[in-house]
Amino acid sequence: MIATQRSRLERHARPAYFALAYTLSWSQWLPLVFSGRVVRVGPDPSHFPGLFEPMIAAFVVTLATRGRRGAADLLGRMFHWRVSPVWYVAALSPLAFGAIGLLAMRLLGQALPAVADFGRMGAMRSMPPAALFLALIPLSGFSEEVGWRGFALPRMQRPLGALGASVLLALPWALWHLPTFRLLEGYRDMAPAMVVGFVLGLACGSIVLAWLFNRSGGSLWMVALYHGGLNLMTATLAARGTLAAVVSTCVMLHAGVLIGLEWDARRRGRPGPMEPLERAAGAR
Repeated sequence: MIATQRSRLERHARPAYFALAYTLSWSQWLPLVFSGRVVRVGPDPSHFPGLFEPMIAAFVVTLATRGRRGAADLLGRMFHWRVSPVWYVAALSPLAFGAIGLLAMRLLGQALPAVADFGRMGAMRSMPPAALFLALIPLSGFSEEVGWRGFALPRMQRPLGALGASVLLALPWALWHLPTFRLLEGYRDMAPAMVVGFVLGLACGSIVLAWLFNRSGGSLWMVALYHGGLNLMTATLAARGTLAAVVSTCVMLHAGVLIGLEWDARRRGRPGPMEPLERAAGAR
């Protein structure tokens, strides 16, 4: 009986997840929006709880549809760190993108940010950059990625493939941020063209994160490292102007390469580089 009920619930798992993630996060954020509260970009005590709701929703719906075994599997993916060193290089690539951005600033004759500025983000207390990076793994990595990549992506890419699923997933991921465009100071000041760039950046990030998740054997640890490093290079006090632009451009170029390789693989009738390892091996 329980198995039958879970099977029925599984058919509605994706809409249930999105509805719950939105409800939990927006119930935290909308009262702040309607009160006229404006906070600085980055984790802030007033809107901080809403950041973790995608992860909470993922565990709630997983427990309802796949029971404790499914929740244990999701938890295990969060700490799946025994992967090939090449995936650590990929997961830490935003730091390399940041180094490219700093080099571009030097070549353009721009003043480089202070090292301490990489440890300052929003309303968080200033800390050493390495400590902030470690803090961002749960704050901006697990808090979102357990839901978007850990829960939603595997269910969406079965019928759509990894590329289609990652592009489509960018839409609910972007819409989830909607209240923050009235709540966070940095988002409120965005011109329409910048909002378009924000959505495009999320789409490209979704493609890269899907590739990293699938090819690392479903490791949410790798995905959280990437997300945390990206925020360190694009959302701290140091990430202004050229630096953030170069890092974002590198992510978009990476996504463009993956799209090209994926299309070429499909043309040749081969598994693409974004497909899960088990699918590439022929398993369903």
